[in-house]
Amino acid sequence: MLARALVSPLLIGRDAELHLLVECRLAAARGHGSLVLVSGDAGIGKTRLLQTFRRSLRGGRAALGVGLCREFGTEPYGPIREGLRDLRADSAGVAPAASHEEQLAELRERLAHVCRRQTVALFVEDVHWADDATLRFLHHLLPSLRSMRLLIVATYRSDEARRVAQLEPYLARLVRDRSTDQIALKPLEPAQMRRLVELAAGTQRRLSHELIEGIVERSDGNPLFAEELLKNALAGSTGALPFTVRATVLERVAGLDVASRNVLALASVLGRRFSAEFLSTLSNIALDDLLRILRDLRNLQLIDELDNEPLRYAFRHALTREAVYGELLSAESRALHARILHVLEETGWRDAADLGYHAWAARDPSKATEYNERAGDEARALHAYGAATRSYRRALEFVHDAEHRSRLFVKAAQSCAHDGKSRQAVDLYESAIATLRGSGQRERLLHLYQEMGAQARLGGDNERAIEILADAMRTVPNSDPGEAAALALGIAHLRLDRGEVAAAADLIARSAAVADRLSYYKVLPYAALVAGDVAGWRAATAQALDFSHDVGPEHVAATRFNAAFGFTIFGLDEEAAEQFESLITHLHALRLSSLEVLACGNFALIHARRGRLSEARGLIERAAAIPSPSTTGPVVLAAAAFVVGNALWDEALVERFCSEAVVEMAFRSRINSTLGRIAGPYARWLHAQSDAAGAQAALRRAMEQLPAAFGATESFLAAAELGDEATRGAAFDRIADLEAMPAVPMYAVTAVHLKALRADRNGDVQNASRFAHEALVRYRDLGWPLHEAACLELLGERKRAAARYRKLHVPGTLRGLQSGQGHSPERGILSEREHQIASLVAKGSVNKHIADLLAVNQRTIEKHLTSIYGKLGIRNRSELAAFMARTTSSVATE
Repeated sequence: MLARALVSPLLIGRDAELHLLVECRLAAARGHGSLVLVSGDAGIGKTRLLQTFRRSLRGGRAALGVGLCREFGTEPYGPIREGLRDLRADSAGVAPAASHEEQLAELRERLAHVCRRQTVALFVEDVHWADDATLRFLHHLLPSLRSMRLLIVATYRSDEARRVAQLEPYLARLVRDRSTDQIALKPLEPAQMRRLVELAAGTQRRLSHELIEGIVERSDGNPLFAEELLKNALAGSTGALPFTVRATVLERVAGLDVASRNVLALASVLGRRFSAEFLSTLSNIALDDLLRILRDLRNLQLIDELDNEPLRYAFRHALTREAVYGELLSAESRALHARILHVLEETGWRDAADLGYHAWAARDPSKATEYNERAGDEARALHAYGAATRSYRRALEFVHDAEHRSRLFVKAAQSCAHDGKSRQAVDLYESAIATLRGSGQRERLLHLYQEMGAQARLGGDNERAIEILADAMRTVPNSDPGEAAALALGIAHLRLDRGEVAAAADLIARSAAVADRLSYYKVLPYAALVAGDVAGWRAATAQALDFSHDVGPEHVAATRFNAAFGFTIFGLDEEAAEQFESLITHLHALRLSSLEVLACGNFALIHARRGRLSEARGLIERAAAIPSPSTTGPVVLAAAAFVVGNALWDEALVERFCSEAVVEMAFRSRINSTLGRIAGPYARWLHAQSDAAGAQAALRRAMEQLPAAFGATESFLAAAELGDEATRGAAFDRIADLEAMPAVPMYAVTAVHLKALRADRNGDVQNASRFAHEALVRYRDLGWPLHEAACLELLGERKRAAARYRKLHVPGTLRGLQSGQGHSPERGILSEREHQIASLVAKGSVNKHIADLLAVNQRTIEKHLTSIYGKLGIRNRSELAAFMARTTSSVATE
């Protein structure tokens, strides 16, 4: 006899989590939407929490949409579209759009349309199985969410998240956004577990202390485990019960009759959620008879009947389905998948993703190939590149024809490239080349080598890109001088990335056979840019622009970007700003998203060094909302975010954009300008975080990898100020290189600034003052007030420097500036955030209250207090309160 599973009638131990969801719903009703990520291990209570919260939405408090991510066969944007259908906003389906951005915008507008009428709660369950398109949509929606009447609640299994590689980067982006709240469900405390077991048992059953304690101990805080163990214990099960849900489920399933087991097994092959009608057709069981079986399975808590979806069911937990499916023999599951495929075909099912999955699982070579390639093509048309790649890989398992295999490899590589997964794209291109090698298709092979090299460069692996093109020159039969010249030109471009001007010049000289191509006219200004030849660069850029007009508008836009980038590198900010002002709009209109991100990042750097921090931050935020496959884009944004974050002491901005992975990508790229512009600001941030050793290590590594001045002046200055002795010496050694390019304003002023730092380091007061004053004047001419103030510090004019920093509203830079003696504001200059915290301490607020008020953690408050104590020369909160009572401002005044 099987016992009914027992469930606690109350939600136990989740009051705070439920309160947060309610508060977020109320905020959404006021037009301040948010995303709540609910995570936890399998069985920890995510579903129970959401069920309880959904009940609170009754009475018209919010329109409800639910979408489920499936572990297989998920259509692009599947859970979003399911939710929209619940909200009556997807009646016409989703048609392919002209671009990925437009596809996302269409879905966003459908959702926004519903939100204009009423508050919406959208639940996206099991995000650990989400397709890439769904994850991208959630990320795309975040900037708009803050002004929508929309609450999104997304759940995922934390144990699965660690194993699903594609999920981690998306989660990192979602978590960093200020519109996101997190609920990480932890195991319940022993007292809570005892209460849960007692409630689940009900008032009619008295449980022994030993039984309760045994369940509490063995369930380890997991509510589902506890309920399952309780069910088996009350059913009189003897012997050692398995600890896992899998074993518990299988023990219960074993008691079912043959018909019920077969239905359950067939449902598990269909997936987590299934239709009773389709299951009836598939099993050849009349619907009335099937519903009786499903009712029994529901009563046993193996499956749930879905609310508001007649004849739709879902396994109570994903592990329940996995346990049942895992018991099938391979031959059994293949036969069932084949049956499902046959029925789908017979009923005219057109979803290629479903057909492809079941054909693949059934190991049907011809159908798996046909349907999965079609599914990949359809997913690419909808810009769901992750789903496309998965389908192409499935098709490849059954294809042996070299031509067909190479085509599928290229399709998969292009999908990865569009998705920003450059490393995977390189591997897939390599497989395509291996398939075609020896086929005699020279032109096609050369094209694939060049595409693979481009992806290696985009992926930040300059060394690998050079190896790829060199391999093409060695291995591809070559009778056309133009082909060899094109490869040499490609390698020249990569050498210029590394600042290797002489090696690139030799390769360019060997590329005369392609002097009639745009690629030739693009590399000439790049060579002049890296060499610091302003006049040569201007002339070559004008030639490239003229040539690009004959090729097409996208090439014109790319050449214009290169021109604006060159002005930025040379420090010609007014000309750079003029270019970027119109260029960013133009790039957006042409849907050149990667270049648009890079343009925003570079323009942000210009604004930052000109003291326009708000404008810089706005451009960073704008770029963050642009879906872009570029890998260099995040590095440029991180460089800008470090500069702005250092100036404003904006920890949230740095945390969002400046991960260690992005910094490592810059170092690994070996691209002089990419590394040169992030290493210095990164080291300054580490130093401001009291990690002097980390800052020195980063600068030491940077100076070893930066052979040229190209885009590296900020790293040179940071190395001279913060580096160890060897690193400082390496920075001072660059003065001669900088002075050799006097026509470049940025290089000229950096050389003088380095001279001032060197003289100051050597105790040469007279020359330090002379060079610092000269640099100050040059910075003033360039319109770089932050650098100008830094020279005032070198001159010992700290009050004037502080006044300049205050005028620019840069509390982060003020943090490190100290002057004066005694208990007075001049003793240390507090940032705006530090002054805010000091004022709250003076009012008697404890750290936890301050952290809650400022939306940061307590450790951050403690770090700020340590800094405040050091600046003000005080020892504890009492002294700080007394100090604040005696002063009206903790910022130095003149």
